[in-house]
Amino acid sequence: MANRAVSPYILTRYSLLATRYSLLAMISSPCIKICVVDGSADICVGCGRTLPEIASWGRMTEEQRLAIMAALPERMKAKGIVAPAV
Repeated sequence: MANRAVSPYILTRYSLLATRYSLLAMISSPCIKICVVDGSADICVGCGRTLPEIASWGRMTEEQRLAIMAALPERMKAKGIVAPAV
């Protein structure tokens, strides 16, 4: 098999995708991939976040995310939602 040069476009595209996914992996998240919003409680039954929190999660600072995550168990308890076993 002959050595062929790899297109600079392919390398750049791969680098951007790899960077994007490595950054996403570094974001703290309570998500357990059970995404169902309880209409009466207005929070996700999987993680306890509100829809506005979920929507803005990627734009929050790590400090903001950790503060919300610390409050989630009490929020879910107050709303009567038991987190599913993972």
